[in-house]
Amino acid sequence: MSDPARERAARERDDYFEITELAVDAGGSDPYEYRMGARDAVLAARWAAAADPSDTRIGSALRLAGELTVAVLTSIRSDGETSLEIGGSIRPVVPGLPAEALSGEQWANGLWAATAAGDAASAVRLAVLREAPPGESHEDESLLAAALATWWRNGSDLGSRLIDALVATDPDGRADGDRLLEIAVPLIRVFRHLFADDDEALMAAISDAAARHRAFHRASSGVDRPEQYLSLPLTGLVVLARELSRAVPPDIDVVPDGVLRSSRSQIACAVCGQPLKSAEVVCHWCDADTTVDAPLETSIGELAAGSPTRCPTCSTENRATALRCYSCSASLLPD
Repeated sequence: MSDPARERAARERDDYFEITELAVDAGGSDPYEYRMGARDAVLAARWAAAADPSDTRIGSALRLAGELTVAVLTSIRSDGETSLEIGGSIRPVVPGLPAEALSGEQWANGLWAATAAGDAASAVRLAVLREAPPGESHEDESLLAAALATWWRNGSDLGSRLIDALVATDPDGRADGDRLLEIAVPLIRVFRHLFADDDEALMAAISDAAARHRAFHRASSGVDRPEQYLSLPLTGLVVLARELSRAVPPDIDVVPDGVLRSSRSQIACAVCGQPLKSAEVVCHWCDADTTVDAPLETSIGELAAGSPTRCPTCSTENRATALRCYSCSASLLPD
């Protein structure tokens, strides 16, 4: 990148960080501001990656994008005012946003952003609170996000989700056929190898997806655009690969080093096993008092480990450590 282009990226980065902060401050009284903030946080991360891929604020911006998307979805789904951790502070979320306030593309971006930031609590909430794959534009990428949501929910039909995403990439009769072949198909290949045992195949798939992402955006835009410096889905998949102790290539072109160097510590409810935000004193899922039973210190890899426990009452699949179902609160202890 030329010096003038890098200077422009730095200006855009700073502007979007400032705009996002304003949206976060205003969102407590107007949840539409949280919606705008989620979009702007992603743009801040992309411009930051263009200006300096080692900037650790990229991970912070992605974490904030995930938290703000959770706030939007909470406003849509809740009947009364609640509070969520957003940007390191507890902030109010008022109800009232219509369902159409969160597009399929923005939901997918929030889920990928939370995953890329290593924010298991936000990723799980986005996965559970909106289970149906969005049927809008970029349907192939929304279906790939639906596969990711299935993984975060500890589901078992990941293979069928990837097949659905692959079918949606058929370029026949599609005006965006080149994008499907250059962006979506390589990501599906990475996702498939992520849960296989061949590290060499996974590394090759990651390198290919990164190269094709950068080449496509360079050719299609003709000018410096932040999309070419940060792939949200590929960054999320690389972070998952590292958390699952898989080998990944060094210096991946569209996966900023500043994201990979961010903290990955997690906490989870000692009762239902669901990941929590750091400031929660009552579990968002099962209402357990986290000051009585100290939350479990864990990692994303440990959250995913073990066979899920199916609730005998509602059939929801729970994490292997759960004592109580996060969905219906039924006991999972043997009789």
